[in-house]
Amino acid sequence: MHLERLMTEADRSGNRIAVCFIDLDGFKTINDSLGHDAGDHLLKLLAARMRKTLRNDDLLTRLGGDEFVAILSSAQSPATLSTVLERLLETLAEPASWNQQAMRVTASIGVSLYPSCGGPMGAEQLLRHADHAMYDAKRNGKNSYAFQEGSDLTQA
Repeated sequence: MHLERLMTEADRSGNRIAVCFIDLDGFKTINDSLGHDAGDHLLKLLAARMRKTLRNDDLLTRLGGDEFVAILSSAQSPATLSTVLERLLETLAEPASWNQQAMRVTASIGVSLYPSCGGPMGAEQLLRHADHAMYDAKRNGKNSYAFQEGSDLTQA
């Protein structure tokens, strides 16, 4: 798994990586009201937008449905990381259209960091922490991001 390799590199280099679990808010409504072709179009468009927002050495993958994971290799300072997350939120909230129908979604992003002040963990646990943090972002009103519990960073 690529994440495990990045974790090993982070151990060697002393860098941190950030795993960002991204869930689209309001995607089901688009899919249900405009159809699956519109939903597929929107997913491709948003993936391309996210790819442009991230650095070349960051990874982006779609897990399924409306869920994505971005792995930010060498997670910068908290301020820089927050800037990247804000740009992702802005990018995902930009309007799109399908057959002259407006489409708009937002995103909830959960972030886990490696290595973490919460102690050692494996790749699956790192993903799980990001997933849990994403639900915190949803509970906090959506269109936001949250860090794993116990992180040395604060929620936005």
